This record gives sequence, structure tokens and C-alpha cells, in this order.
Amino acid sequence: MDINLVREVVTVLSFASFVGIIAWAVHPGNRERFEKAALMPLEDDSPSPLGEGRGEGAASAPPPSQPRGRGQTRDAVSRN
Repeated sequence: MDINLVREVVTVLSFASFVGIIAWAVHPGNRERFEKAALMPLEDDSPSPLGEGRGEGAASAPPPSQPRGRGQTRDAVSRN
């Protein structure tokens, strides 16, 4: 088997995969699913009964530390 034949086969298979992905992306049957997926980041999440959606023990976990600027104390940052 010649190396050029392998290159041709890989090129044809890559192009066929590309065309298949494009056909799947523009197929009208997928439109509703893609529109829902596009709006997911904008939807409001319902609050979790365990506390802020972090899972078990989230209520007892300390809050994440905030970055402080040069010369600022923790109290100065928390008042902002």
C-alpha cells in the first residue's frame, strides 16, 4: 500500500466527516434542540435546598476569598 493512497483515503474520510457534521448541524430536525441549548446559559436556576447549588455541605463551607488590591485589608474589601 502506497503512502499516497493512505493520504487520499484519510483526506476523503475527513471531508466526508466534515460534510456529515455540517449536514447534521443545519438539519431542520435539530433546530429546536439547538435553540434550547443556546438559551441554557440565560435561564434562571432554581435555588437548591442545600444552599446555593453547591451540593451537600455548602451552607457550612466558608465563602471563597476575594482578591485584595495592594495595601487593602480584608475589611476594606468586604465593605466594597
